[in-house]
Amino acid sequence: MKSTYLLFSLIALSVFVIFSCKKIHEPEKQSDMTHLASATEQKVRDFLDGTNQMKGEQTYTIEEAIWYCEASLNFTYAIYDSTFNFLSHETCRLSIDLNENSTVNENELMDAYEKLVDSLESHYDGILTTPKHVMICDVKYDGVTSGQLDISMISVIAFGTSPSPYGSFGPTDYWWSGDLEGKCNSYSGIGDATTALENKMNNTLVAPAENVRIYYTDIETIENVDPEDYPYENGPRGLRGYAFGDDDPNAWVQCLPPGELNFYISSNGIPYIIDDNDTFEDLEFCKIDVEWWNMYGNDSYYEVHYYTISYGERNETYIAASDL
Repeated sequence: MKSTYLLFSLIALSVFVIFSCKKIHEPEKQSDMTHLASATEQKVRDFLDGTNQMKGEQTYTIEEAIWYCEASLNFTYAIYDSTFNFLSHETCRLSIDLNENSTVNENELMDAYEKLVDSLESHYDGILTTPKHVMICDVKYDGVTSGQLDISMISVIAFGTSPSPYGSFGPTDYWWSGDLEGKCNSYSGIGDATTALENKMNNTLVAPAENVRIYYTDIETIENVDPEDYPYENGPRGLRGYAFGDDDPNAWVQCLPPGELNFYISSNGIPYIIDDNDTFEDLEFCKIDVEWWNMYGNDSYYEVHYYTISYGERNETYIAASDL
C-alpha cells in the first residue's frame, strides 16, 4: 500500500508526460566494439538472441529457467540508481508447463519471459510520476503444481528525486514512524521514516560505479526481519531497529528525531542486521524495504518496522538499459 499512497501524494507535485512506448526485448547495441562482455552478460545475450544451436529444442532445468528470466529482465531493463526517493513493488505470478522430466522447453520459457516483461511494463506505465526507472526484478520459485512450475516476479520501480540521498539525517529530518504521515515537529515532507530510511541505506550501502550500469542477478531475499530479534542496550529503544509499544490503545505513529534515525543507519543499527542476515556466498546487499506495521489491543498499541533485505550478484555493463 505504501507505493499506492505515495503516487496519489505526488500527483499534485508531478509533471506528467505521456509516453509512446515501444517494447524492446533485446538490449540496445553497444557502439563501442572494444567492450568485452562478462560471462553473465554473454549468457543473457545468447539467451535473448536465441543463438543456441538447438533453437526451439533447448530445455532448461527449473533453476536455469528462473535464473534466465531474472537475469534477462535485470540485464535488459534495470538501472540500479538508488538516488530516487521511493520504491514501488508489484508482484506478478504465472505458471510454466513442465516436461515429464521436470524441465522447461525453450518456447515455453520465452513465452513466460514475455509475460513477465508485459507485467513489468504495466507496472512501469502505472507510475505517473517522473523520473522513474526499473531498479530490480526478483524472480522466485513458488513450487510445482499439477505439472506446472509456479513462479513469481517482484518488480521494483524507483521514482521521485531525493533532495539528500547521501549522508546523515539533518536538523529538519523529524519523520513520523509510518503510514506515510510525512514529517513531524512542524516540518513538512512526503513519505515517512520508512521511506527516509530506505533512501539513505540503499544509497549508502551500495557502492556507486562510474560510466557503467549496475544490475543484479541471483537475487536472494530475507523477508520480515524483526528488530525485536536484535536487542541492543545502547539503541534509542533498546533495539538495533525501530519498535514501539504503549499501554494507551489510542496511541498512534511516533515522531522520530534525526538523532534516532541516524542511529538506525549507523553500523550498530540496521546495517548490523543486514550483515547478520547475509549468509549467501558471493552475494552482496542490494536493497532494503522498510515496512511499517501496527496493531491495537484492548489496552495497548504496538508498531514496528519490519525489514525485507535482498542480496544479489553485482554485475556491471556498458550497455544502456532498454526502454519499456
